[in-house]
Amino acid sequence: MKIIKLNKEKLPAFESMDPLDVSRQKHFKANFMLGATCDGEEKDVPAGLLLGNMEKKQLTLRWLFVAPEARRRSYAERLLSEAFLAARDQGMEELTVTFPTVYGYKTICKNDRAFFLSHGFTETPDGKMTAKVADYDSLTNYKEIPYEDATDILDRLLALELQEEEQEADLDARFAELHKPWDTRSVGLLEFSRLPELQKFIKMILASKKSHTVGSIGDLTFTQFKEGIELCERKGHTGFLKSLFETPVDYFDMDVSSYTMTEGSVTGLFLVHFNKVNERLVVELLYSAEIESLAELIRYSLSAANEKYDPDTTLLLPNDEKLHLPLIKKMFGE
Repeated sequence: MKIIKLNKEKLPAFESMDPLDVSRQKHFKANFMLGATCDGEEKDVPAGLLLGNMEKKQLTLRWLFVAPEARRRSYAERLLSEAFLAARDQGMEELTVTFPTVYGYKTICKNDRAFFLSHGFTETPDGKMTAKVADYDSLTNYKEIPYEDATDILDRLLALELQEEEQEADLDARFAELHKPWDTRSVGLLEFSRLPELQKFIKMILASKKSHTVGSIGDLTFTQFKEGIELCERKGHTGFLKSLFETPVDYFDMDVSSYTMTEGSVTGLFLVHFNKVNERLVVELLYSAEIESLAELIRYSLSAANEKYDPDTTLLLPNDEKLHLPLIKKMFGE
C-alpha cells in the first residue's frame, strides 16, 4: 500500500474513487487530498481516496472511499491515520467529518458510523462527526477492540438504529409530499405474482431473448445507480416520485428493488419502498429502456419480495389512466 499526496494534476487518476463527483462540487474546494494505491501485482492501481479542507483549527474530511475489491485491507485506516498526522503537523485541534448530500442521499450509512465511532469519533447534533487530534495515538494504535471495551460503541449504534426506526414515520410523511397525485391500485403480493397475464408476459419475453444481467440495487456502485437514475429522468420516467434526484437511495428496499444491465450500462430500474407505518410495498418506479429488461426486473423483484415479505403484504401500484393503465392492462390484465 502506498499513500500519495494528490494535487489537481494527479487527482484525475483517482476519478474512479470519487463516484459521486464530490471533488467537482462547486461549494467544495479540496486543499487536502490523499490517494491510496495497491501493492503486489496491482501495484500503483488506485484503491482509495480521501478529500478534505485544511482550515485554521481543524481538518474537515468530506470524502473517504475505498474500492470494493480493496476493502478489509486497512486502506481506510491508513488514509485516516495520515489525515490525523497532517492535522497534528499543522497544529490543528480537531478532525471533522462532514458527509456530502448527493441525489438526496447523505452518504453516511451504518458501516460508516461504525468505522468512525470505532476510531474515536463522536456524532454532533448537526450530523457531523468529530475527533480530537490530541487523541491520535490512543485512537490509532490498537490491534482490536475487545468486546467488553466496545460496549459503548455498540450501545451508540443500537441507539442510532432505534432513532432511525422512530424517524420512519417522519420519513414517510416527508416523501409523501413528493408523490404525484395519481390514482393507486392495491393488490396482494402473492396474488399479483401469480397473475396469469403477468406470467404469460414474462415467459413470452424471456423465451425468445437472452437474459440480461439482473440484481438488487444494493449491488450497484454509486456511479451505476446514478447512471440508472439519469436514464429514467432523461426518458421521462413514470414513477410515483416527482424527482428521483430528491430521493435518498436508502429510501428504497435494497433487496427487492432491482436493476438490469446490458453491456455494462444500467438499462432499467424497479424501485420499491416498504412503508413500515402501513406495512405495504409501494412500487415507486418501473422503467426500462427495453421490454426484455422490463421482464427481468419484474421477475427478480417479485421473487425477492415473496421471499422477504408475508404473501398477504399489500402492493401499491400507480394507476394513472393515461400513463400506467395501458401498460398494466397489457402485462397484468384487467
